Amino acid sequence: MLTTEELIKRNTILQRSLTRGNAAAYQIVLAYVRGSNVSERAIEETLLEIIEHLITGQKHGKNAEDLFGRDLKQYSKDIVANLPKETKSVQLIDAFYFGTLMLMWMFIVETAGQFLSTFFDRFSKDTFSIIPYLISLISLALLIACFMKLLKNADSKLWTVITIIVGALSIPSFIVSRYLFEGVWTLPINLSISFFITLSLFLIQYTLKKWSKSLQNEWV
Repeated sequence: MLTTEELIKRNTILQRSLTRGNAAAYQIVLAYVRGSNVSERAIEETLLEIIEHLITGQKHGKNAEDLFGRDLKQYSKDIVANLPKETKSVQLIDAFYFGTLMLMWMFIVETAGQFLSTFFDRFSKDTFSIIPYLISLISLALLIACFMKLLKNADSKLWTVITIIVGALSIPSFIVSRYLFEGVWTLPINLSISFFITLSLFLIQYTLKKWSKSLQNEWV
């Protein structure tokens, strides 16, 4: 049995065989299905079946409209309706996973700064504020929510604009808040502490991701 990663890789390879028109249509289906709140493995298995069916039809002179109809969004909805939904436990684990993943990358930057401080004094600091990190987590949650909404409303200009704005403000909000809240709600920091936190976050997010996938595989 192929793993989820192998299914995704095979899907990507098969997409190279599609004509431009079929590829564009398939991307609409792929974006909607992957953005749905269902089992990741079930999603990838279904998408692989769809693209294999599309390639077979393509060889016989058929296109996506012939096989799936004109309303690709409705076709995608019908597919999702028949797929197993993610359990609340998987959703919760995934939420913690994304939050931990983002924190890990922020502390990678922090660790890099602490490392540079051993050579350049201007990078040196012994405390950091937790407020920018909290703001970034909130920004991430909003961005994910907007992106998921956009996937389900791909033709909505409003959600496109909202998603772009939220995404564009995410990084600046972290940078600005670091200066605005410097000295507020601070904790001690040095290279050893920063490295330990980064390593811990890496192990936590890795464990959460594996846990999520194992739970999904149990009921697919």
